[in-house]
Amino acid sequence: MKGLEGLCAKLKVDLKKGLTPADLPERALHFGHNRNELPVAEGFWSKFIGALDEFMLQVLLASGTFSIVVSMLTSDAAGRKTAWVEGTAILVAVFLVAGVGSFVDWRKEIAFVAVKIK
Repeated sequence: MKGLEGLCAKLKVDLKKGLTPADLPERALHFGHNRNELPVAEGFWSKFIGALDEFMLQVLLASGTFSIVVSMLTSDAAGRKTAWVEGTAILVAVFLVAGVGSFVDWRKEIAFVAVKIK
């Protein structure tokens, strides 16, 4: 690079004066700006849907739904009042696990973005 003079010539900087504020717009066009894009936190609902994309939770959703359908179809009139409880308990547990996990991940991501912005 031919020493310090060569480096200054390549960077288009005057070795004696340095940079002036008038140089900044031209330098930004030539070299680009030195700013990172602000991070954006993913929303809670997209995290929740992503949590439901796990294989085991999908198996539990299917089994809870299957349990409700089979229990309602095979029980007599008196048993139908409580036939839905077992399958519904499975579905509630799945949504609760996905919701709590999504909420924790969402809060961590919001805290991380807040630290990055400062």
